[in-house]
Amino acid sequence: SFESLLAAGTLGRAQLDALATRLARFHADARADAQVARQGELAVIEGNVRENFEQTRQSAALYLQPEERTRIERYQLAFLGEHAALFAARLAAGRVREGHGDLRLEHCYLEPDGQITVIDCIEFNERFRYGDVCADLAFLVMDLGYHERGDLAELLLATYAQQSGDYALYDVV
Repeated sequence: SFESLLAAGTLGRAQLDALATRLARFHADARADAQVARQGELAVIEGNVRENFEQTRQSAALYLQPEERTRIERYQLAFLGEHAALFAARLAAGRVREGHGDLRLEHCYLEPDGQITVIDCIEFNERFRYGDVCADLAFLVMDLGYHERGDLAELLLATYAQQSGDYALYDVV
């Protein structure tokens, strides 16, 4: 897995370029009908944010002070309101598609022939797979950030943007 390559110190530009290219092709061919597109509407995204905070209220208390949690929630909701036009533009540009839903390094594999295989997409809830293509990238960026490899996250984003022509992803990632 890419997680194993990272742990071994062998995850580099070539592998990330291949992954970004694979994801750009996957997203280009992914389902993007009206049912999927509805998940990119601002009201739906806001509902998801509110639901996430409600469902994690008890577990968040183990890690955050109440005022920290409130500040994060307010920031996320304010971001949505302040960038409504950005989300509408991404929806109009067809950037809301069916994706993986929980894409992390442990789900990405480099095959001996150099091909990339991605496993374990969320199957139990379509709503979790439908959204801005940037969500799949954001999961990987967070994973790389967790491992203190922002440099690799930047490489991934740059190659994806180039391969997909989606330079506006930087505004939402």
